[in-house]
Amino acid sequence: MVGAIPGKWPVWFDPEPLEFLGPAVGPFARSAPLTQDGSIFAVETPGHMTGHVCVVVRGEDVTYVLAGDLTYRQYLILDDVVDGMTENPAVSLASQRAMKQFARDEPTVLLPAHDPEAAQRLANGLTMYPRGLRAPARE
Repeated sequence: MVGAIPGKWPVWFDPEPLEFLGPAVGPFARSAPLTQDGSIFAVETPGHMTGHVCVVVRGEDVTYVLAGDLTYRQYLILDDVVDGMTENPAVSLASQRAMKQFARDEPTVLLPAHDPEAAQRLANGLTMYPRGLRAPARE
């Protein structure tokens, strides 16, 4: 079993790899649909670890990104800081920049796994680039 702690998974745990056969989504070359209607899908965000993905949930007015370890805090991704354990800092930074581009193109609430402010952003629908404010220039 491949993973952060090989051999420590329960014996019943038998995940199936995602197949990235879906269309390009913004700056992401391909996607893996997780629901039939396509409103929930995964995008590849390598760099932190091999196989790292973010799960995107499109709502009516806002999109939510379950970012895992793409970044540990939203302000770090906005400042182009690669943080935490990272297999490849350059690839990780490219994934972060792709997510920032995605968030510029549609209202996105970023929810990194370790960000203590994520719950507040989720509850209040606080997007990475609030409407009415000019997003920083593209990289």
